[in-house]
Amino acid sequence: MYQKIKQKLISLRSKAYNLLGHLGYKYNLNVYDDVFFGSNQTEGLRMAVWFIPLLQKVFSFRSIMDIGCGTGHYLYYCFDHNVKDIFGIEGAPQAFNLLLVDKKYVAMHDLREPYKVDKKRDLTISIEVAE
Repeated sequence: MYQKIKQKLISLRSKAYNLLGHLGYKYNLNVYDDVFFGSNQTEGLRMAVWFIPLLQKVFSFRSIMDIGCGTGHYLYYCFDHNVKDIFGIEGAPQAFNLLLVDKKYVAMHDLREPYKVDKKRDLTISIEVAE
């Protein structure tokens, strides 16, 4: 019951934020708090179990970059399954409270601004970031 209420609150907050954005209010990263990232992490880890093997089957990658990686659930799964060259970029400081991988693998960066990567990776993903 608690999970359903929590999910509903997150959904309502997201809808309200989107409406405010359309009305011209400035982007506010505080909407992404520990509750949001905790829920996102749980769902992301479940999704990684089937999604990353599918990507691996199609692309046979040995390195990955995740733009808007949140707490690093895809990076975590990859690292745990022998893809050791991982790198993520995250724009919300709150994500770092629940980071699943060592912080040396994730750069804090405003995702609205260009980012110069240090090297090419075999695969780059960005899942549910342009909200």
